[in-house]
Amino acid sequence: MTVEESNSKQDLDPVLTAVLANRLDGIVREMSNTMLRSARSAVINSARDFSCSIVTAENDLLASAEGLPVHIFGSNLQAASMCDLHTDLAEGDAYLHNDPYLGNTHP
Repeated sequence: MTVEESNSKQDLDPVLTAVLANRLDGIVREMSNTMLRSARSAVINSARDFSCSIVTAENDLLASAEGLPVHIFGSNLQAASMCDLHTDLAEGDAYLHNDPYLGNTHP
């Protein structure tokens, strides 16, 4: 193994990985609980017809809460469309997305 190869490979810390995974899971669960508590629509608070996820700056899925898996498949498309529509995204911004033509499954 060359020096370049050893430098390019980073050791994963299993404890740090578990801590980060649980933290991200807690965040998306809190997002879901907020939706359930604040929604006035029975489709959301009774049927639970929604999903929450976190995507990276590159629009890759990072974490998702328990929900309907079909909603999660388009997370990267939804995030990309939000970046296209809102060029002034800032830290802390959050968006609800329900456009079936830009990554969502239905209106």
